[in-house]
Amino acid sequence: MTDSTQFNYKPNLESVQLCLENYVRLMDDAEKVSSETQFALYELSLEELTKAWMLYFSYFMSIARSQSDKEAFFKAYFKEVNITESTLSKVLSPQTLQASNLPNEGIHLFISLSENLYEPDISNAFKTHSTKLKYLANLLRYLKLMLTTFKDEPNYKPFDINKLVGKYMKVKEVDGTSKKTAIENVISIIDKFDIEKEDTNFEKLELLQRKKEEAFYTSIYGDMLITPRTRVFNNSDIKALNDFLYIILVEEINAFIGTILHK
Repeated sequence: MTDSTQFNYKPNLESVQLCLENYVRLMDDAEKVSSETQFALYELSLEELTKAWMLYFSYFMSIARSQSDKEAFFKAYFKEVNITESTLSKVLSPQTLQASNLPNEGIHLFISLSENLYEPDISNAFKTHSTKLKYLANLLRYLKLMLTTFKDEPNYKPFDINKLVGKYMKVKEVDGTSKKTAIENVISIIDKFDIEKEDTNFEKLELLQRKKEEAFYTSIYGDMLITPRTRVFNNSDIKALNDFLYIILVEEINAFIGTILHK
C-alpha cells in the first residue's frame, strides 16, 4: 500500500472491527505463552487498540460533519449515552469556556474536549510507534477527564459500572460508594502511565515499547548477557489498561450505532 493510499484512507466501522479482532487474537494468544512473551503481546494489543480508537473517532466525526443538522445529531448521541449538556459543561472550566468563545452547546463542548482525538494521523499510526504513543496519551487524558466528571452520573453508558466492577473490583452490590471506588480504581490504572502533563515525553508509554523488545531479545551490557527471563515485566497493569480501553470502545461503538438508528 502506498503512502498516498494510506493518507486517503476513509475509516469505517468495519476497519475499527478489524483492528479489534486482531486485538482479541493477540490477547487470546497472550494467555498461552510465557510471562515475558505475554507482556510483549499485551503491548502489541495496546497498539492495535489505539489504532482502533483512532479509526473510530475519525469515522465518528466524519459522520457528524456530514449531518445537515449537526446539533440534532449530537443531541441524539447525548441521549443515547445518557448525559446532558449541562453535565458536559462541567468538564470545562468557566475560564476555558470564556477563552474558547464557544456557545454553551453540547456539540461545541464535546468537540472542544476531544479535539486532539478527531483528527488522528492515521497514515503514520500504521507506520510509526511515536504517532500511536502521542494519540494514546491524549486518549488517556480525555478518558480520565470524562471518568472524573461522570463518576457521579450512574447512567452514563460508556462507563458501564457493572462491567467496570466485574473487571476491577470484587463483585458486590453496586451502590454510589462502590461505583466511585471502581472508577477511582480505573483512574489509578491510567495514572500509572504518566500522561498528566501536556508536554510529557511519554516516558512510561515509551517504556512499554522498550520493554516489549526486552521481552524477546537477549542483550549484552558490558561483560554481561541479559535475557528476558532475568527482567521484570508488569503484565497486570498493561492488561488492565487494555481491558479498560476495549470495554469503553465497545460501549462507545454501541452508543454511536444507537445514535444512528435513533435518527
